[in-house]
Amino acid sequence: MKQPELELLNKLEKESLRGLHDSPDFETKIKQLKLCTEIAQQLSEIQADKQIQVENLQESSQFKEFNQWLVSNGVTSEKVDYMFIPALKCNGVVCKVDLKQGETVFEVPKKCMIMQSHLFASKVWLDIHRSSRVLQNAPHLMLALALLSEKFLGQASAFKAYLDILPTDFPSLPMFWSVADMEMLKNTTAQSAAIDRRFNCWSYYCHLTKLFEDATKELKPSRLPVL
Repeated sequence: MKQPELELLNKLEKESLRGLHDSPDFETKIKQLKLCTEIAQQLSEIQADKQIQVENLQESSQFKEFNQWLVSNGVTSEKVDYMFIPALKCNGVVCKVDLKQGETVFEVPKKCMIMQSHLFASKVWLDIHRSSRVLQNAPHLMLALALLSEKFLGQASAFKAYLDILPTDFPSLPMFWSVADMEMLKNTTAQSAAIDRRFNCWSYYCHLTKLFEDATKELKPSRLPVL
């Protein structure tokens, strides 16, 4: 990682934590949000050459490959289809037959899941977890790091078909809203919670990016040590 990128990561992490803990009112939070947004944009420009390109989610071929991957791994799902649903602008599960109350819709074997118990069975992941207080306080981030590692493996990832259909954004969630959108939350019960979620995401991103830089040096481009 080059020095300009590291400096921006450290700056964004510092300012997002300040937004979380040192912004007593809505106006101060908005001001801090604008600052962090500017830093994040600068960081994005620096990282442009190393960003992983994601194909269009609406490509039916991706879901065909995903369904084939499910079948090859023993997933029984004859009653449903997995697809991008334009009306909802998201991926979803669509029933192909009428279902009775309490009926099993599909079953997914554990080998198709990235679970925390698997992570801790690996010395590599255990060492990563022990090195980070943030990961210890927010264990769900270990799964985020595992997803990043799988994406980093590219074609060699055992989960490539799954990763290829993951969305790149969620327009309906406040964490993806613009500053102008956030300002419209003023005097609502959601104002602080929505902005704090954005600060949280930035601080986690900065921490994981730096941690991932070190973690990938130990991961071989064949298969994650967890599975």
